[in-house]
Amino acid sequence: MPTPATHIERTATSATITNASTVPPPSTDQTRAKYDGMASNFAAQKAAGKGVADSTIYFAVATFGPWTSPVQTPLRIDIDTNGDGVDDFRVTTGDLATFTSAANSSSDVFIATLCTSAGTNCKASPRNVVDASVADMVLFNTNVVVLPVAAADLGLSSTKTAFTYRVRTGGSSAIDLMPRQSYDVARPGMSFSAANNAPFGFVDSAANTISVAYDKTAFTNAKSKGILLLHLHNENGKHEEIVTAAAPPRHRAAGR
Repeated sequence: MPTPATHIERTATSATITNASTVPPPSTDQTRAKYDGMASNFAAQKAAGKGVADSTIYFAVATFGPWTSPVQTPLRIDIDTNGDGVDDFRVTTGDLATFTSAANSSSDVFIATLCTSAGTNCKASPRNVVDASVADMVLFNTNVVVLPVAAADLGLSSTKTAFTYRVRTGGSSAIDLMPRQSYDVARPGMSFSAANNAPFGFVDSAANTISVAYDKTAFTNAKSKGILLLHLHNENGKHEEIVTAAAPPRHRAAGR
């Protein structure tokens, strides 16, 4: 992850689309999931001589409508790391005060919490990856979120790189339950980089170009659908952008 700056103007984040809702638009319901996607910083870690266990995984979710406060849209991600069909971990959304003690009143320090499915060994990370004291990550009045998880906390390593997951809105009482998908940290369908990085993601400006490394086999195996580009600082209705992957045109020789 790049060295954090004290302020960023706009941030863009890229993920590979894994699900797109079949709910017919228009819908402005902040409890209904529109897209979800996956990314990680494995490529950067590999370039630095590190591996899967040093990487961070990013779960991205876009809902149909914006929430005023994150508490209005509880999310849960169920994760199966050993392929037995039983979820081993879950990621939920919440706040730091009640994470520290259930006796505390809730706070406006919003987090992603990773626990085992039994609710043990819980670990917290900042919602949208970067602490609000470092950068404005737009937690309020938006319909997009990124929930980070350390690969090592899922027991992933150079010999165990893949898992399946499913995204649900509504917490334990599911409102939307997206289809289960797979992700391989060491072999993603797409990975992203740019010359001008933000504390998380990339500076969102016309002068910055996001480069994409594409693995067709991995992309196809994961049943991915394209790129989910999150513009965190855009106005409502323009936070998520879908970029569809397309094969380059084939040129036929003259006279054929």
